[in-house]
Amino acid sequence: MTRLRVVLCIAALAVTAAAVSVVVSDFSAKSSQASPATAPGLGLANPNEPQRAAAPDGGASSATVAEKSAFAALRQTSTSADAEATSDARTLKILATAQRNWHVNPSLARVAYDAGGVRLVLVPGSQAVCLVSLTSPDQSTDGSSGSCRPIDQAIGSGFLSWGTASNGSPWSLRGVLPDGAQNVTATEASGKVSPIAVNQNGAFAIMLESAPKVVTFTDKDGRLHSLL
Repeated sequence: MTRLRVVLCIAALAVTAAAVSVVVSDFSAKSSQASPATAPGLGLANPNEPQRAAAPDGGASSATVAEKSAFAALRQTSTSADAEATSDARTLKILATAQRNWHVNPSLARVAYDAGGVRLVLVPGSQAVCLVSLTSPDQSTDGSSGSCRPIDQAIGSGFLSWGTASNGSPWSLRGVLPDGAQNVTATEASGKVSPIAVNQNGAFAIMLESAPKVVTFTDKDGRLHSLL
């Protein structure tokens, strides 16, 4: 097993003020796959405070009406897969600061995508929503990452994360988009445009030949969104 030191670069937008932070985590893996970068959101780690794990049942008592309205996964009853994600040590480590600052509750986690060794988990809170990306230890893309966004941003454009191995190819692109997202496409740095099929939760995980340049989708009201 190779020990990797992963740096997640996240543009941190605090609830009351903007700030930039860098999230650093470690995990074991078979290859040199880098953990994905994430779309702008709330910083998951404060380097000036101890990084204790989140309490599995701490934080908000339920997802907000807005969160449930925007994400189908958060309207589902809890399953065994959700329970596994809640108790995963990686999930609890990633959500430590998010729970203290924005009342994110791991026990409310819902799996939005689970295929090909990739599990995407939405975790609601009273002030923010988080996306935790987990990968099976036996996969070449093993790793974990996460990002949180203020509720209004999350329900408006969802989440994206992307990353590549040290040789620069291929790239992984993962995300969870709000309900009703359609005509989803990814444009790569090479100029190649690929359609993205999302599941019933608006979630996906695909591989690209080159770096993602822009992801577009049309929301349920017909408005065009361009991300990245």
